[in-house]
Amino acid sequence: MKKILILIVMAIFAVSTPAVWAAKDRPGASDKAFEKANENAKFKKDPKWFDDKGKKAEDELNKAEKDAEKAKKKTEHEAKKKQKEAEKAKRKAERDAEKANRETERNRIREQKEAEKAKMEKQEEAEEAKKNAEKKSGEMKKKMRKGLGQ
Repeated sequence: MKKILILIVMAIFAVSTPAVWAAKDRPGASDKAFEKANENAKFKKDPKWFDDKGKKAEDELNKAEKDAEKAKKKTEHEAKKKQKEAEKAKRKAERDAEKANRETERNRIREQKEAEKAKMEKQEEAEEAKKNAEKKSGEMKKKMRKGLGQ
């Protein structure tokens, strides 16, 4: 068992070692690209591989375009937001007006019912007063007849 374990460790070591040596002996992918770079390449064979010629003006122009686009989107967004707020206020005003109309209608109906009730009560009182008056007049007639008849 120990022999098998030792063989496995040695095999792993043997397989990994050439990869480590290759990095030291031969150039890697970035080294090859650096060697093959010509004067028209994006990066040149100096530590400052970036090209500053015209970049600042382009960057400023691109930034200005991006800023203008951003400002445009912002104004559009604000306009949409204000439009939504206006629509919301309009809906609220419509709901309030509708609520007020319903309340007014309820009050009108309530007053109408109260007026009808008061009218009915007056009619009932008038009828009751008429009955009482008839009753009193009937009693008076009886008294008068009794008084005359005696």
